[in-house]
Amino acid sequence: MTGVEALIRGQHPRQGLLYPDVFLPLAEQTGLIAPLTDWVIRTALAQIGLWGHDAEDISVAVNVSARNLSQPGFPDSVLAALAHSRTPRAASSSRSPRLLCSPMSTGPLPP
Repeated sequence: MTGVEALIRGQHPRQGLLYPDVFLPLAEQTGLIAPLTDWVIRTALAQIGLWGHDAEDISVAVNVSARNLSQPGFPDSVLAALAHSRTPRAASSSRSPRLLCSPMSTGPLPP
């Protein structure tokens, strides 16, 4: 295995499993996309930390919204998450785990 992707789903009590196309537009409209993305990134890095040295060469992909990419502090928050992660690479060398962020589209951004 060379890489993993952090995926998020929601569990609704009546509707069952909710896919991102259902709840991510709402998260963007309400301003919750930033804390949600931060949580996903930190959780993905924590999981890599739990895998320990077995995960040293694994890339982690996290989909982010265009709104995340337009936030001035977004790159710094990703770097801070990497710096604070307890991954083997971050703890043992100057290299840190590869975190790949790719934009996702949930439709046009409101003005």
